Amino acid sequence: MHLSRLLTVGLLPQLSYTLSIPSRRAVDCGFSTSANSGDTCESFASSWGLTVDELKSLNPGVSCPKIDTDGFYCVVGTVTDDEPTVASPSSTTRLSTQVPSPTVKSTSTVKPSPTKEPSGNGIETPGAIQDGMVSNCNKFHEVKSTTTCQGILNYNKISLEDFVKWNPAVGKDCSNLWQGTSACVGIIGGSPSPTTTAKPSPTTPGNAIKTPTPIQDGMVPNCNKFHFIGDTTTCQGILNYDKISLADFVKWNPAVGKDCSNLWKGTNACVGVIGSTPTPTTTTKPPTNSNGITTPLPIQDGMVSNCNKFHPVKSTTTCQGILDYNKITLADFVKWNPAVGKDCSNLWQNTNACVGVVGFTPTPTSTAGNGIKTPSPIQSGMVKNCIKFHHIKPTTTCQGVLDYNKITLAQFFKWNPAVGKDCSGLWKDTHACVGVA
Repeated sequence: MHLSRLLTVGLLPQLSYTLSIPSRRAVDCGFSTSANSGDTCESFASSWGLTVDELKSLNPGVSCPKIDTDGFYCVVGTVTDDEPTVASPSSTTRLSTQVPSPTVKSTSTVKPSPTKEPSGNGIETPGAIQDGMVSNCNKFHEVKSTTTCQGILNYNKISLEDFVKWNPAVGKDCSNLWQGTSACVGIIGGSPSPTTTAKPSPTTPGNAIKTPTPIQDGMVPNCNKFHFIGDTTTCQGILNYDKISLADFVKWNPAVGKDCSNLWKGTNACVGVIGSTPTPTTTTKPPTNSNGITTPLPIQDGMVSNCNKFHPVKSTTTCQGILDYNKITLADFVKWNPAVGKDCSNLWQNTNACVGVVGFTPTPTSTAGNGIKTPSPIQSGMVKNCIKFHHIKPTTTCQGVLDYNKITLAQFFKWNPAVGKDCSGLWKDTHACVGVA
C-alpha cells in the first residue's frame, strides 16, 4: 500500500501526523518552473506557497539553501512514498486546485487605514480592509507582501469572479490588491467548490503542435508559434519581432486584454496560428505621411495619419509630462494615439507618440475661476472649484492622500476623475484636488 501526498501551490494545510522518511520516493510532477536570479530555496519555495521541506520533497536532488537558477524545479506534483515504518493516518489528504499562472501583477504597497465598521453578520471584520467589501463576509484572508491573487484563490477554493465580487476594490484583474489588508474569501450562504486539478503538462492540440506551459487562459487551440514572455518583454516588442498586429495578438491571447495591459511574465503567448501569414509593417523605412512629415519608428498602433509633431517616450516619460511639455489636452492626445487608452495607462516606452497634427494650435488650459491658483501639472478633469491641492510624489499613495487630508476615496475620485474609481490611475509628479469650495 502506498501513501500519496499532493503538494499544490497556495494550499498548504498543516498535516496532523508525522511520517518516517522512506528510502524510496516517486514524484509525479505536474508543473515545473525555474527560479529567479538571487533566489534561495526559501524565497523560491515561499513564492510558490511551499515550505523548503516540501520543495525538497518534490525535488529530491535539490541542494539548499542556495538554488541553481538555471534549473527547473517541480512546484506542483504528487509524492508517493513506500510503506512507512510508523503508523500512517487512516486517510490521505488530497487537495484539488487549479495550477496558477505566473503573474506580473504585484500587490500595491499602499498602507490603508483600518476600518472600524462591523460587518453586521456577527462576524468581526478585521482592519484594515479595502473599500467596498461586501457586508456579509464571514471569512477573511490576510494579504502579506508575498501574497498573490492566485494564491488566495487556490488556498480558499474560490473563483476570481467571486473574489472580485466580494472585494471590488481589487479590480477586475485583481491588479489592485493591497498589502496589509484583509480580503473577503467567503460569505454567508456561500460554499466554495474546489475546482478540479489542472495538470499543466504540455498539451498537443489537434494541430499536432506541442503547446509549451505555462500559458494564459483562453489561448486559441490552433496556435502553431509561441513567444516566451521574459522579464523585459513588452507587447510592442512581441508585435515587432513576430510581425503581427495587436488585434491578432489579442484575438489569439484574449487574457492579455484589449490593450495588452495584462501580459504575464513567465508565460508563453501565441504569435501564430495555422493558416495565418504574418504581414510585416514597413519598419526598414519610416513611413512618410501625406503631409510630407516622416513618422519616426516605432509607434503604437492607430496613430493618426496627419501627425506633424512627435514626442519620444522614454523610461521616465509620463503622460502628464507629455501633455504639459506640448501644451495639449489628454483628450487630444488620446484622439491622436488611441492605443494609449482613455486614461493613458497603456503608453509604451521606446515608442514615438503624436503630439500635434496639421492645422492644430496648442491652447494652454484655462485657469480656475475661483480665485485660487491651480498648480501644474494636474490630471485632466479636475473640478474647477478646487481650493486645496496635494502634490503626488514618487512615494505618494492614494491611501496616504486620503488619510492625510481626511477625505474619502469617493470624494477624491469625484474631484479627480482621471485617477479612476480604484485610484489606479494616479500619476506621480502631478497635483490632485483634496478640497473644494
